[in-house]
Amino acid sequence: MDGTTANGDASPGKPGAGDGNMAQLRALLFGSQMRDYERRLRALDERLGAEVARLDDEQLARGDEVSAFARSELARLSAELRAEREARTAAQEQTADALEALRGDLGARLDALGAALREETGNRDAALLAQAGALRETLDTRLAEVEQRLRADGERLQDEKTGRDELARLFTELSSRLHRAPDLPG
Repeated sequence: MDGTTANGDASPGKPGAGDGNMAQLRALLFGSQMRDYERRLRALDERLGAEVARLDDEQLARGDEVSAFARSELARLSAELRAEREARTAAQEQTADALEALRGDLGARLDALGAALREETGNRDAALLAQAGALRETLDTRLAEVEQRLRADGERLQDEKTGRDELARLFTELSSRLHRAPDLPG
């Protein structure tokens, strides 16, 4: 025969001869099923490839949508940030202008207060000087009056006092009278 045994195995002396027969036998028995499986596998492979391509396209589209959304959000946030920065800059400028105006107003008020204080101080100094002058005049007048009274009192006392010579004579006479006193009755 062709080198196979009754059960269909290859003879032990000829390796590989039974393999070819087995392949033919398989092809006869399972050939149509194998072709059907291969066709189904190719169809499945094609569907799987198409599905993967569709998913790839869908993922790319979603990625593009996410990217577009992210770009639009970034642009919106950037515009908001720019607007907020401009608003803050304008507010800072307004605050700086208000502070400058306030500083100018405060400086003017301080200058006016300083001028008023200097004027008031000058007026008070003048009033004090006038009062001091009036007081000096009053004191000078009273001093002159006191001096005049003292002179008058001095002159009056001078007129009323006994002179030295006269007093010496008086004491001499008193002394002589006292020495003569034993002559007096007793």
